[in-house]
Amino acid sequence: MARAFDRVWRQLLITKLHDYFSIRGRALPWILDFFWDRSIQEKYNNCLSDPFAIRQGVPQGSVLSPILLSLYITGIEKVLAKHCEVGIFADDIIVWSSSSDVGENELKLNRAMEGAHSFAEMHKLIFNASKSLTTFFSANRHLFNYQPKISMNGIQLCYIKNTKYLRYTLDQEITSNNHIEGQVIKARKRQCPQIYIWLGLGSGGQHSLNYIYLPHQISLGVWYPNLLLCFGHQPK
Repeated sequence: MARAFDRVWRQLLITKLHDYFSIRGRALPWILDFFWDRSIQEKYNNCLSDPFAIRQGVPQGSVLSPILLSLYITGIEKVLAKHCEVGIFADDIIVWSSSSDVGENELKLNRAMEGAHSFAEMHKLIFNASKSLTTFFSANRHLFNYQPKISMNGIQLCYIKNTKYLRYTLDQEITSNNHIEGQVIKARKRQCPQIYIWLGLGSGGQHSLNYIYLPHQISLGVWYPNLLLCFGHQPK
């Protein structure tokens, strides 16, 4: 999502907190006071601009704001789950579909994108198609060059063969090789002593590293779909 914290529609947020989450009594006015009547000023050299009232969004940098954002976008998981699986971490959303029929996967995800676009319009949010991407997993070597055609608001999403999600490098064959190699390079740069232990694992080293990484860093549900779509997030 593009500038999600800045685009929160405050009136709708308060309505959802009251009606959907039953937050009432003193708590609701406290939350309202948290982001209401805020303003910003620009300072350049010795000049200070007049105050500019902030009428939408929630303040960034506080503990409460990510919680409010999560509550604000509550409901999008139901929209997406009508067509595919979904995972949400703050303002990063990932959806995936698993089927032996590649065309069926594409159809489900494109329908999910239509639902996400409608949800975003209702909540005055924007899903940034230029920072969204698709990737594809398959053990079928005949499909290694396949690139899914998924669109958002009429814009075809970029396909990336090896991408990252929550700092984990995903690869098409689901071997974790790219992620492990990346971690080894980082460890070498930092002169981490553990790297010498890993490099001395011998012929079974790769298997051992997979055993170390997979159970602890990856949700298994993400590892067996044929088609995976990440949107609202540009991996670094």
